[in-house]
Amino acid sequence: MDPPLARFDAIATAKQLPRSARLLGLKDIVASEYAAYQSACPDLESMPLLPLSEQARGDLLHCYQEETQPLEQLKALIRARQAPEQSAVCQYCVLNAPRTFDHYLPESLYPQFSVYAQNLVPCCWDCNQKRSTAWRNSQGERRHVHLYSDVIDQGVQVLFAEISVAKTPLATFRLELGAAHAHPFYQLLHRHFTQLGLLKRYQDASSAKLNEHHRTIHVQGRHFGRKGCIHVLREQLAEDRRVLGPHNWKVALLQAMLDTPEFIQLALDTPPSSETEKDGT
Repeated sequence: MDPPLARFDAIATAKQLPRSARLLGLKDIVASEYAAYQSACPDLESMPLLPLSEQARGDLLHCYQEETQPLEQLKALIRARQAPEQSAVCQYCVLNAPRTFDHYLPESLYPQFSVYAQNLVPCCWDCNQKRSTAWRNSQGERRHVHLYSDVIDQGVQVLFAEISVAKTPLATFRLELGAAHAHPFYQLLHRHFTQLGLLKRYQDASSAKLNEHHRTIHVQGRHFGRKGCIHVLREQLAEDRRVLGPHNWKVALLQAMLDTPEFIQLALDTPPSSETEKDGT
């Protein structure tokens, strides 16, 4: 018995009779569906809906909706297998803490995958709500990157930021696919960003990050000067791009900072907003 099916078996067995018996009676169907999922990945658009009785559907949904020790162990295992740089943030937006799990194929449509590890993605509440059951567009194309099975093309940077320093520094983000627009992955990435509203969410999150960078530059400037600060920022950008990849909003923001000498000078010349407020009190 393969591990995913063993976990289904453990979760089913933890239920009370007669539900546990009914779930164990569905084990062969679930095994076949797990194999079909794995075979189809990442092109899950082809996965058909499984005809199920209302009772079977309810039992399969109950596997996830009602907490059991085997389910908690499954969730813990999924979290433990995340890379350190991924485990602290939602894998859809890389903004918020992953305090819940999303069913990549919605559990309401595909209840047979309600406790299939390959279908459970640690994510934040915002992304979970935004995804809902809208996993395909009107053309039947997937709307979101599957973090476990999609090959993430990192050869082209398509996420960029611009920083305005007119008053309070403000960053805006944009996607520029350019020649990559014909590549299926970048089309998927564009749908992912659009459906989750990521560009606006990155803009909202960038104020705090810019203030953090402002503070760091201001302190480092006292010791290393302008050239030293820029050198440190370029080293950080290279490391962040290596670890986080070119599609991460923090990479785009840091690149925009280096491309905006006015921001660097502002940070060198003035304390960040929190320090200014303290000085004025």
